[in-house]
Amino acid sequence: NIYSDIAAKHLLYSRLVDTVYFGDSYASDDELGTVGNINKDVIELGIVLFNNITQKEMDIILSTEHTNRPDASGYIFRSLESRKYANIGSPIEPNNCISRNAYCLTVDNKKFMRYSGELQICLNELPQDNRVNVVGYIEENSRILTDYIKPGCRVRFKLIKTI
Repeated sequence: NIYSDIAAKHLLYSRLVDTVYFGDSYASDDELGTVGNINKDVIELGIVLFNNITQKEMDIILSTEHTNRPDASGYIFRSLESRKYANIGSPIEPNNCISRNAYCLTVDNKKFMRYSGELQICLNELPQDNRVNVVGYIEENSRILTDYIKPGCRVRFKLIKTI
């Protein structure tokens, strides 16, 4: 059940508890396994990606854990690792440069020059920028977990679906 997963993550990421117990005697093996495998030191967020993104953008998002930069603002999560990873291979072309809603995922394109390839999560609404590709968004059930993202925090993305 997705709700037991999100509820357990919410409790563990809050650091208010060390352990989660099930009061449901009918919890499935999948539920128990999913909750038992939560890493309280890495926030896992379910995401939906647009099907028109490049393989390189997909690799930037899914190939590694991302650390929120120490100098990140309250408006965006900025991945420390993504820009280094993006410098390998071809440049990221502008695509889907639309208004950035809260909880959308973005990757800076080649027009942002040295920031090209930087992955961000918009935590607030931001205007359209032709240097920024909107590649997907945090799925609705995971959005509550973004409250726990602080500077220096590690995040991992779990692909829920593409649209």
